[in-house]
Amino acid sequence: VQIRDGRIYIDGRLLELPESLSRVNLAGLAEEPVILGEGEYFLLGDNRDSSEDSRFENIGNVSMGQIIGRAWFRPSPFERIGFFNTDGRE
Repeated sequence: VQIRDGRIYIDGRLLELPESLSRVNLAGLAEEPVILGEGEYFLLGDNRDSSEDSRFENIGNVSMGQIIGRAWFRPSPFERIGFFNTDGRE
């Protein structure tokens, strides 16, 4: 993973994202290529200018065991808005 000129690259290829998520003003650790180990993830927050995420040394790469969460509500698309069952399925 690398961030160059405000754009995200994975294995040297530009990651195509919606315009609202495409620019990254602060590359942080990803200014140089970041190598992920087996079972590691590089996380970026959706509010790129205010998120503290894998770009910062105190977070860095994250292992699967560190990721905890469950989807409970879908805000869009409008025709599918609503709550998920307690097991995370529709």
